[in-house]
Amino acid sequence: MRRADRTPPPWLVPDIALDVDLDPACTRVRARLEARRGGAHQLPLRLDGEGLKLLSLRLDGKPAAHRVDPRGLTLRIPGDAATVETLVEIEPAQDPARSGLFESAGLLATHCEPEGFRRITYFPDRPDVLSRYRVRMTADAARFPILLSNGNRIAAGAGEGGRHWAEWEDPWPKPCYLFALLAGTLEARRGRFVTRSGRDVALAIWARAADLPFTAHMIETLRDALAWDERAFGRDYDLDMLNVGIVPGFGFGAMENKGLLLFDQAPLVDPEAATDAEGDIAALLVAHEFLHNWSGNRVTLRDWFELGWKEGLTVFRDQSFAASRGSAAAKRIEDVLVLRGGPLAGDRRVALPPVRPDAYDAPGDLFAASTYTVAAEIVRMVETMAGAEPFRRDVAAFFDRHDGQAVGWEDFLAAAAPPGTAEAFLRWCEASGLPAVRATLEKEGGRLRLIVTQDMPGGPRPIPLRIALFDRESGAKIEERLISAEAETQAFDLGPAGTAPVLSINRGFSAPIALAFERASDDLAWLATHDDDPFARWDAMQALMAKAALGEAETALVAEALAAGLDGPRDDPAFLALLAAPPHETILADGPHPLDPRPILSGLARLRREIGAALAGRWRAIQAAPAPGKGERALRNLALDYLVAAGTPDAGALALAQLNDGPTMTEQDGALRALAHSDLPERATGLAGFHARRRDKPAALDKWFAAQALSRRPNAIEEARRLLAHPDFTLSRPTRIGALLGGVGANFGALHHPSGLGYRFLADAALALDRHSPQAAARIAAPLLNAPPLEPRRAALLAAQLQRLRAAPNLSLVLERIAIAQ
Repeated sequence: MRRADRTPPPWLVPDIALDVDLDPACTRVRARLEARRGGAHQLPLRLDGEGLKLLSLRLDGKPAAHRVDPRGLTLRIPGDAATVETLVEIEPAQDPARSGLFESAGLLATHCEPEGFRRITYFPDRPDVLSRYRVRMTADAARFPILLSNGNRIAAGAGEGGRHWAEWEDPWPKPCYLFALLAGTLEARRGRFVTRSGRDVALAIWARAADLPFTAHMIETLRDALAWDERAFGRDYDLDMLNVGIVPGFGFGAMENKGLLLFDQAPLVDPEAATDAEGDIAALLVAHEFLHNWSGNRVTLRDWFELGWKEGLTVFRDQSFAASRGSAAAKRIEDVLVLRGGPLAGDRRVALPPVRPDAYDAPGDLFAASTYTVAAEIVRMVETMAGAEPFRRDVAAFFDRHDGQAVGWEDFLAAAAPPGTAEAFLRWCEASGLPAVRATLEKEGGRLRLIVTQDMPGGPRPIPLRIALFDRESGAKIEERLISAEAETQAFDLGPAGTAPVLSINRGFSAPIALAFERASDDLAWLATHDDDPFARWDAMQALMAKAALGEAETALVAEALAAGLDGPRDDPAFLALLAAPPHETILADGPHPLDPRPILSGLARLRREIGAALAGRWRAIQAAPAPGKGERALRNLALDYLVAAGTPDAGALALAQLNDGPTMTEQDGALRALAHSDLPERATGLAGFHARRRDKPAALDKWFAAQALSRRPNAIEEARRLLAHPDFTLSRPTRIGALLGGVGANFGALHHPSGLGYRFLADAALALDRHSPQAAARIAAPLLNAPPLEPRRAALLAAQLQRLRAAPNLSLVLERIAIAQ
């Protein structure tokens, strides 16, 4: 598909009525489409359809000539409008792709993004065909007592032969990828929310009885998200009910269907087994799908090339929502860590596809983490240049202006970007990679100048950089401003040179760039101690720690700066925990030379050991103090990790006590991981005891597997291979797969083990998973495909495993594509 070839839909369907007779073996779907010609043309009506058995077709109540092919059907309509009725049969139980209507864990559910609706009935399956839906479902009352769909339920009743029915109506036009249906034996956790306009909204989380106890936080999150959207963007919820369904084995993990959000089991939170981080992730998942109600649903995307704007704006909104519920500084750093240590890590960033590409093979190819993450940063840059309040006002106006429409990046940027910048921001959307930017300070004629150079294919892009100058002696801020670098090389006058000031640049990570700016270790230490921008302070500390790990700075300088931070105010302990944490290995691996992991691993081990020893008194005091909040618990876990890394005499006893007696799973998991990293005598005792106590809690047992898979010990990959044969390991539990197999993929030392066993481990796992879960196989194989350039020996070992993947028989299309791409 090429973006340049896109044309408006020749036929529109303003209204559709569905009558769905549900049965896993054979479901009948009767559809009534009110079709209208979308312009002056004589093209026939083309309806997409796959895997459908057509039983009848009528045009304005009469049989009509039509042509059926494996991808759909075509019929000619003499006038400009007509009623098209079809009756089809489908087999939900025989849908291994779980696209369209499928059976999972005894439930019938739908997943229609991007092109699943065509597997339910014949329809023009494209996002810019928006329809009002009226849905009637009929099913066996004993087997499927709950019948849910989009919108509001308007009627229900009993039928013959033990069957019953329910009718749903969604008054808001939507694309067919947002159609949803859920049927089965489900129980509800209920709540309510009253909007600013006085609408009383019934909230319900629908889940199997075994999962219902773990949904309490979801009601709270929904209420908070509803209220936040009113405050931040003036968006009142627009239906009488908001339903959420938990479907084990659900396809992509979550779906924002209008009025019926669907998830797999990821948002479930067991208070006895979940960490603070898991609770935050679950809340973010729920908030993200709800916040699509306007950024994606009421205003939707014109075609799949525009996926970035609706996902980018929604990710920006969910990030802002999360920041409002806790430490805004910590949340911003966590978002940047996704960029630096997650899907965009390493030299491969220059190969990232644009968030609005020129072409794609299948729309599913566009659903990449980089699309969501980079698009959100583009939206944030627009906010940075426009200003927070004008941006929110303009986005609210964008929602109102385009309500019920399918739009693209141009429409969003025309509404939200500062005047004259929309076209320039499109270059961010259409260019590959992230800009590599170099900044230098020069003195010329008694003036201080900042020279910013960018060199990217496709020409320069607007790069908003927040900068500040500080007086080194007094600590006073001389100046703070926002500059926009828009040329390949651009000079900015910063005023009289005077005594050498300290420059803080890209404050708040105002631009998603790979910034090369040489700073002396003393400057980094000064900024890490004195900068009043939390992100810039953390960024300086990360750079200083990286230098120390690589032998380019003294660890004592790091310890001094950290001591100043730990001895200062602790009003934001979540930020302090991030400030004091060493950089991830992937950050240090991001360089111009082929990667040799050995100096990185040994350097970080030495850094942890020396900082742990130098600040042992402070770490011991933090670890012993009560930890009533999330931030305090994160700081307590970090303190314990440093004490264990330093091998202090009491480290093992402290870790074992926290593991056994920690009041929260966050603290217990922190102790479990600290012990798993160590060679302490208490390691074996702690791991065995945790397993014995928590074996009946699957979510807790996942942590036991993950701690060992993520271990920094040199033999972690051998331990992971033994755990594959453990009686409690199973491929039938997705979170267990993520804990052990995903843990190895995230473990830098284990993945790049000099023997090549890490590469083989993931290739073996991907091939085993591919037989029944291609998407899971692709996730497990991702670290092999995203590895940076390696030193020759490891490069050869990795290449051999990639060749195994390419040569394996009967690969799924998903795994075959990524293997060939590599």
